[in-house]
Amino acid sequence: MSHNIPLTKSHLKYLVSLKRKKARESESRFFIEGSRLCREAIDSSAHIEEIITSPELLSPADYLVWQGKAESLNLKHVIATAKDFLSLCDTKTPQGIGAVVQKIPAGELKLQETTEELLLGLDEISDPGNLGTILRTAVWFGLGTVLLSKGCVDPYNSKVVRSSMGALFHLRLVRDTLWQESLPSLKKAGYRILAAFGYGGVPLQQVGKTGRDFVLFGGEARGISPSAEPYCDVKVTVPPSGRGESLNVAVAAGIILNYLTNEQSPEK
Repeated sequence: MSHNIPLTKSHLKYLVSLKRKKARESESRFFIEGSRLCREAIDSSAHIEEIITSPELLSPADYLVWQGKAESLNLKHVIATAKDFLSLCDTKTPQGIGAVVQKIPAGELKLQETTEELLLGLDEISDPGNLGTILRTAVWFGLGTVLLSKGCVDPYNSKVVRSSMGALFHLRLVRDTLWQESLPSLKKAGYRILAAFGYGGVPLQQVGKTGRDFVLFGGEARGISPSAEPYCDVKVTVPPSGRGESLNVAVAAGIILNYLTNEQSPEK
C-alpha cells in the first residue's frame, strides 16, 4: 500500500461529504478527529481505512508518531494542508490527526444469547452531546449493548463521536429499535423494564436490582414515548435533594447506571 499520499481535491470533497448523515449512511464510513479518538479506534476492533494528518498542525514528534502508526498498521496515510484539514473538522482548534473509519455493523439483539445483566435503551435522544455522554457513561459502567430508537440523533454525528470519547467503538448499538416489538421480547426473556421519569416515579433507592434489567431513558423534550410507556414495569425517579425542574438526561443516566451497577446490591 502506498503511504504518505498528498490530499487531492476529489478526496477532500469525499472527506467533507462525511459531515452529512446521508453520505455517512451511503458510504458506511465516518470521519474522526483528534489523537484520543484515533487511539481508541486503533485499540478497538474498528476498521480504519486511512489516517489523515496535517504536519502544519502537528508537532514534528507527533507527526512522526502517526506516520509510524500508519506504516505499522499498513494504512493509507493522507497528508493535508492546515487549511484543508480545518475544512474537515467542526472544532475550532483541531489537533491535525484524523481517520476514516468504517461504521460498526448494526447490532442485533439476540435475547437467547444475551447474558448481560443490564441493558440500556435510549428513546429519541436528539441532542448529540447528551447521546455521546450517555454512551461514554455506559462504557464506564461496563455495559455492552445500547438500543436506540428511531428519532435518536445519528451516533456517527461528529459531535456524538467526540463527546462519547470513542465509547461507540466499544458498544453494540442496536439502531432504529421499535419499542412495541423489542420491549415485549425483553420482558419475555426475563428483563424488568425500568423507565426513567423526571418526577412521579419510584425513588431510585427503592427500586433494587434483579440482575436482569433494561433501563430506558426518554428524549429531552418528550420523555418516554407513548409506544414504550405501556411496557414499563417500574417508573424510576432520581429524587431531588435541592431545587430544580429536572435533571439533564445524561446526568440522570449516570446516576441510575451507577446505582444499578453498584457491586453492593441495594436494599429493597
